[in-house]
Amino acid sequence: MPTARPHSVAAGAQHRRATGAALWIDIGRAVYHLARARAALGTTDLVELIGTVSDGAAAPADPPDAAVIDRIAYVIPRVGCRVPWRSDCLIQAHAAQRWLAHHAIPSRICIGGRTREGRFDAHAWLVAGETIVTGWDNAEFDTYAEFGVGPAD
Repeated sequence: MPTARPHSVAAGAQHRRATGAALWIDIGRAVYHLARARAALGTTDLVELIGTVSDGAAAPADPPDAAVIDRIAYVIPRVGCRVPWRSDCLIQAHAAQRWLAHHAIPSRICIGGRTREGRFDAHAWLVAGETIVTGWDNAEFDTYAEFGVGPAD
C-alpha cells in the first residue's frame, strides 16, 4: 500500500538543550513506556497490541505539539538502546505512541519491509502528523501496514 512519506524527522533539537530534572523525568518516562511496550509485546499479538493505545477517538483540532514530539523523539531511541531488554523499532514505536496518546497527539505505526542482498528486513516507525518520531531510517522500506490511533481517553 504505497503512501506519501512524512516530510520531516523529529530531531530532538529542542530537547538536547534540556538539562537536570526535566531530562531525568523524560528518561524515567521513556523507561516506563519501553518496559510496558516490551511486556505487552510478549503477551499480546501485534494487531491487538497496537489497538490498545486508544479506541480510535477523533484527532484534536489543534496541530500536534511539536515540543512534545521533539522530546519523545529524542529520548525514546537513546533510552531504548540502553535498557536491559529487547527494545527494537516496534517496541520503541509502541512506547512512543503510548506517550504521544497520553498528550492527546494522534499517531500511526507504520510497518514495512525491504529486500536487500537476498535478505528480507522488516522495520516499524512512528509518524505523528507529517513527522517521523521513531524509526528514522525508513526511506528504503515499502510500507505494508499502518495502524493509526487518536488520543487516549
